[in-house]
Amino acid sequence: MLEPQDRRQLLDCLRPPDGYSLDAAVGTTYTLDLLALLTAPVAFTFFDWEDESGRPTANPHALLAAIRRNADRMALFCQAGRIAIPSAHKLLYSYLEDSVFEAMPQDERGAFHPKVWFLRYTAPDEPVRYRLLCLSRNLTFDRSWDTALVLEGTLQDRKRAYSRNRPLSEFLSALPKLALRPVPERVKQMIRLIRREILKVEFELPDGFHDLQFWPLGIEGADSWPFEERRSDRLLVVSPFLSFGCLNRLDNEGDNNVIISRSDSLESLSLQRLKHFSQFYSLNTGAEAEPDGENATDTAPESPLLGLHAKLYVVDQGWNSVVLTGSANATDAAFSRNVEFLTELVGKKSRVGVEALLSKEKGQLKFLDLLQEFTPGEPNKPDSVKERLERAVEDAARAIAQVALEARVESGANADEFVLRLCLPPAARLKVSSAVQIRCWPISLSEDCAAAINATKSPLASFEHITLVSLTSFCAFHVEAAAGDTRVSHRFVLNLPLVNAPVARKDAVLQSLLSNREAVLKLFLMLLFGDAPAEPGEQSTISDLSGNGQRGDTAATPLLECLMRALDRSPHRIEDIARLVEDLRHAPNGHDLLPQGFEKIWPAIAAVRAKLQT
Repeated sequence: MLEPQDRRQLLDCLRPPDGYSLDAAVGTTYTLDLLALLTAPVAFTFFDWEDESGRPTANPHALLAAIRRNADRMALFCQAGRIAIPSAHKLLYSYLEDSVFEAMPQDERGAFHPKVWFLRYTAPDEPVRYRLLCLSRNLTFDRSWDTALVLEGTLQDRKRAYSRNRPLSEFLSALPKLALRPVPERVKQMIRLIRREILKVEFELPDGFHDLQFWPLGIEGADSWPFEERRSDRLLVVSPFLSFGCLNRLDNEGDNNVIISRSDSLESLSLQRLKHFSQFYSLNTGAEAEPDGENATDTAPESPLLGLHAKLYVVDQGWNSVVLTGSANATDAAFSRNVEFLTELVGKKSRVGVEALLSKEKGQLKFLDLLQEFTPGEPNKPDSVKERLERAVEDAARAIAQVALEARVESGANADEFVLRLCLPPAARLKVSSAVQIRCWPISLSEDCAAAINATKSPLASFEHITLVSLTSFCAFHVEAAAGDTRVSHRFVLNLPLVNAPVARKDAVLQSLLSNREAVLKLFLMLLFGDAPAEPGEQSTISDLSGNGQRGDTAATPLLECLMRALDRSPHRIEDIARLVEDLRHAPNGHDLLPQGFEKIWPAIAAVRAKLQT
């Protein structure tokens, strides 16, 4: 457990089991990098274009193929006001607009902070497989120490539910209620399916554990304190963020309790007042994670993060130890105001207890080797001016997220241009401090196009001369407050309702991404072969169709062979091709982008496809 050598990327955890494909995915995160979400479908479809950090390499055709295949199968809930402003692949983000849902807890002082994924996989003639990811990391490209619990399970043919899975179903049921804006019926149906089936999934326990329990926190009817009435011989807390109230509540009659945290978090507390905590550690690298917790106001989730970000609680109880991992920091907010998710595992103390976690082994790099002892001293005094500015910025960002803004589309002065206005609902007001300055812009445009927001009038901002492909529901905001030399800012994206958007917008985006026959042909190849290696000769045969895509009719022969092969082996790929063909036919001049000779062979393919569907 927590072996330093076991470093895996989140995308590795998303990849389907052998022979399976993704059917549905519901995830939650606090901060969100849209590029990371754009990359998730790449993992779902086995595309292998990513660098060592998990970022997609420059292959927009791979991203487009993956997102077209999986966008309708995904739903991602995140904290409102915590989407990072992206810098690349701007047109592709339009495919994510219907998959991102901002949420807030019932307690307005709290945060929507869980990091959990429910993944449903299917395969011909095989039982439905589920994977549950319980994480301490957000859906970003952070390079920090985190925990990732991966549970695999098979849907069982049984009438009675597994009682220990009921909290999973209840957590899923709460998600649409926490969303700030209505969730579409497609997502509601997906959640209903998963929450119904998850009750009958038998999860396989990780090696070394013999029991399992789930703890959703902050939802209606859920217990908010998983440590109640627990025997504790020894306790270990791993958390990047701490509050004295929570630690004091955790403090018990156990002996030699341990806290592992960030050095600045440890320096902010009077640790001497904790009676039974006697060992304190921080990472010895000096690299600390940027705050992502409930006290953060100036997070830049688009930046790589380093240091400790894991959340882990280990409670020794006789011969056994209880391990809780997930999203909850050791703070008052995590266990009283936030929405969080923890998973509890029980195993033998000799294998998963505090001493086992902190053991050293000659010739092996262990978790303790990454730590350095921390000596408690007088807590650092907080910067009152900075704290005041942080509260003002955070309050303004929350007000912007909660006021139910709309992005309204109007006709522009020219036939091919539009006006995008950010409007308040009737009788609504944006209440922010006069000390706060706010700018905003659609993420499809440069920040140079940002407009200052006047909170006293509606529309709050207007953007003219917007092209059809630049219309987007994702709008960026920059909120800033300053006092003397102290300046605090927060940058984020909101996914706003796009009112009166032209029906042809997505078709225009597709045509903009696929501007010539070569680009369309490359996408065909991704859809046909992207998630499995081509057989010898297949890729080279198809590549003969590249260039300008305008060879003679003889070029249609290898494409016909590949389509027929896909019909026989992977009919779902033909469905992807059919959707693309239909969308291109709706796009202006999209028909001219189809490969030369394609219209002669497609009717035969479509006829076989229709027979397979009956």
